[in-house]
Amino acid sequence: MPSPACKLRILLLSQEYPPDTGWGGIGVYSQLLAIQLTQNGHHVEVIARNGKARTKKSTTIDGITVHRIGATIARRKLIGRTLDKMWFSIEVAKTVRHLNMKSPFDVIETTEAGYEGWWLARSPKWAKSIVVQCHGSNSRGELPLGLLKVFHKVDWFLSYRVELSLLKQANIITVPSIAVRAQLLEEGIANSKIYLVPHGVDIEKFTPKTNYEQGAEEQLLRVGFVGRLEVRKGIGFFLAVAELLLDTPQVEFHLAGAIHPSMKQRLKKYSPDVLNRLIFHGNVPFDDMPSFYRSLDVLLIPSKFEAFGYTTVEGMSTGLIVIAGEEGAGSELIDDGVDGYHVKPDSSPLVIADLLNCILHSKNRWDAMRMSAREKTVGSYSINAWSRKKLEVYYKLLRQGSIV
Repeated sequence: MPSPACKLRILLLSQEYPPDTGWGGIGVYSQLLAIQLTQNGHHVEVIARNGKARTKKSTTIDGITVHRIGATIARRKLIGRTLDKMWFSIEVAKTVRHLNMKSPFDVIETTEAGYEGWWLARSPKWAKSIVVQCHGSNSRGELPLGLLKVFHKVDWFLSYRVELSLLKQANIITVPSIAVRAQLLEEGIANSKIYLVPHGVDIEKFTPKTNYEQGAEEQLLRVGFVGRLEVRKGIGFFLAVAELLLDTPQVEFHLAGAIHPSMKQRLKKYSPDVLNRLIFHGNVPFDDMPSFYRSLDVLLIPSKFEAFGYTTVEGMSTGLIVIAGEEGAGSELIDDGVDGYHVKPDSSPLVIADLLNCILHSKNRWDAMRMSAREKTVGSYSINAWSRKKLEVYYKLLRQGSIV
């Protein structure tokens, strides 16, 4: 049996893997983990979804072999997310068995959100080799407006049921926050197989802006929102704050992320005055995100629930004043009033509007908060600390005799 000094053969299952399918936080997580494990000397392969090109092939980037399989995400529009992900899971199982025959893997990691390893885990033999990483439950789906809402609600519910079956089949589950652990316990998942492994960010890449003091008296405050523009991410609260500050042109509102289809409908209800205050940057490439953060002063991300919150930690690492939703991991990552602020997405936005006005006119007052946020990230949420904890879980799996 491999000891902690031995190098592992690790297989990551994730529909999202940049650059072809780098849709969001799961894609960022998968790529960061693969690169970090490879740099530590482990052999890593990834099974991911085909992008728009639909080129079924294996490529090696950064020493990581990425196998692109299955249909593109467009298939979901025809058959729904549940059947699409189940179908993809079957395609994944076939590919895993083929690759494992050539050279067996020590550990296979899959996500709960996409349940890529669900079909594989139906076999107790394979379930022993699988670690399920929790990113965000299908119990919290974004529903569109209109007549199709009921069908999407059923689709999300079915996806949630399949997700639960995967979690119950797995022997080891890793969660990025105490909030997710609590959620799993409510769903009847045994505490004994849940391991807390907070994610990490590249603290060498996400660094504060230099010579910040030189611009401290500049009468301009740049407030950012990073993530998918949808209700559950708190975009409604963000827009309400922007509306309250219509008469304060010194406050700019910058948004980075794709607009959810349901949000496109909701945006039509806002006045042109509010929409004209917003500066949309679209999907900012991950390599450009550090500079985007450094262009801001405040990060306002009032999510209704975050399993972890990469944007929160990235903002803290970049030395921003971060105001994050307190539900989920937000209250775990931020010590309210010390290294950032909590906000209830359903509360009055007036408090945050007043806070932004205060920051606008006295930026230096928050220097200690920015420094504390950066120090916390360096001390607790680096990618090195994260990968070490992840490997501890992998070796725990091996000690249970997981090798297929």
